[in-house]
Amino acid sequence: MKPTSIVRAVILTAACLPVASASAQPSKLSPFKVPGGPQGFSVVLVLGDAKAATTPVDDSVPAAARKALSDMKDFLPYRSYRLLDAQWILGSERASTRLRGVDEQEYQLTLRATAFVASQPVRVTFQLTEPGSGEGAAYAAEEGQRRAQLAAMQDRIRQLELELVRIRALRSAEAQREVEAINAQITELRNQMAATEPARTNRGRTVIDTSFAMDIGETVVVGTSRVRGGDKALIALLTAVPRSTTSKREN
Repeated sequence: MKPTSIVRAVILTAACLPVASASAQPSKLSPFKVPGGPQGFSVVLVLGDAKAATTPVDDSVPAAARKALSDMKDFLPYRSYRLLDAQWILGSERASTRLRGVDEQEYQLTLRATAFVASQPVRVTFQLTEPGSGEGAAYAAEEGQRRAQLAAMQDRIRQLELELVRIRALRSAEAQREVEAINAQITELRNQMAATEPARTNRGRTVIDTSFAMDIGETVVVGTSRVRGGDKALIALLTAVPRSTTSKREN
């Protein structure tokens, strides 16, 4: 099922501490190359239920996720939440790992994050799927890399389009030559995007697949996917943890 639109809640840095992994599954990752990037990501998977419960949000749900769910209560049609799994991904620019869902169902998480400029929002590609036959971590990492390349090219095209608006206003012969050069760059990037489209062979069912930008120290409700006839849903939350927060915790 297609994910819902992104909703978000900004959480204070003190609430963004990484959580311990409930399933202790390893992740493949590489550190951020941008000094201002986050230390890592906290990924939380919860089960939302439309039926009321004694405790609306289970105590096992990490504090940042509880706060985000509380802030989004008017937008989410669920009355109680239970933790299914959580992962702490250290300093990941790209990662592939597993999350445990309802009845021990496993999901493959592919996460790509790119910080173009220090202290600026991080662009994230988040894909949660049911593992397909023959689909391993190497496949997921390769597809995640292609998706990140697509996101980077899309951002570059937007930058070039903004530059076109500025140059066209100059109305000079030199400006016209620059317009032609920029249009050529945009055409080349679009051709590269067409050649970089992620493979679609032998995949499991997609549960959540989305891209967005988030600030460091922010918790985002990434999306939901209904299960069990529609009265329950998987809900994924992501926190970009600041470097200073993690450093204090490790010392």
